[in-house]
Amino acid sequence: MNQVKKALLAISALLLSGVAVAHPGHGTFTGTEIGHYLTSPVHFGVALAVIVLAIVVLRKRISKKV
Repeated sequence: MNQVKKALLAISALLLSGVAVAHPGHGTFTGTEIGHYLTSPVHFGVALAVIVLAIVVLRKRISKKV
């Protein structure tokens, strides 16, 4: 992977992590519990995107090693 792709991936990861940070003030959870992520559509969508991205990256790395 070239340096530009690595830089864009790093920037994307930083931006996504900022969106996914839990915060108190709405819902039935305090904001730091896993239930907050699973019951809020905004957090769930971002968490799902991060999980899918992690699976894709891990599969590519594993296939390169074989």
